[in-house]
Amino acid sequence: FWQPADAARGLVLACHGGSGHKTSNAVLMIAQACLPRGLAVVAIDGPVHGERRDDGDLAPGTARTAFRAAWRSGIGRTDIGQDMRAALDAMERELGRTDLPVGYVGVSMGTAYGIPMLAVERRVRAAAIGLWSTTYPASEHLEAFARDVQCDVWFTQQWNDEFFDREGTFALFD
Repeated sequence: FWQPADAARGLVLACHGGSGHKTSNAVLMIAQACLPRGLAVVAIDGPVHGERRDDGDLAPGTARTAFRAAWRSGIGRTDIGQDMRAALDAMERELGRTDLPVGYVGVSMGTAYGIPMLAVERRVRAAAIGLWSTTYPASEHLEAFARDVQCDVWFTQQWNDEFFDREGTFALFD
């Protein structure tokens, strides 16, 4: 949880990718970009990442391998969204405000776990997601959730991604 120096004008929920954790460089860069703009930031560890690991190993390779296995076995597929929503609830209590605009940033794993949360969480007004597809193993459920996302979305994708093909990426975006 990071707070701007002055009163927060908004709140951003940041989710790391499959090789990271809640205080990884990617998340810290999101916080560094948001804080000067008056935006508070909250991040939680994804399943088998960071403090959710029994061994405390933060190495990207360890996290990536553990995430791929967890994703394919169904760990956290939709229930990590409940944890994200609980983090938003806690932030609103901490800030003493329930009227702040909320945004979401999460690519790769952050998209895979974020889409089910975005499908039901109406406090989020805008999301920056991407680097995922419906054709990635165990991702078939995401298309139905994506149809229920009602916030504005920035979806990013690499044209020749080594993991996520264009067909599945376009299907998820559409």
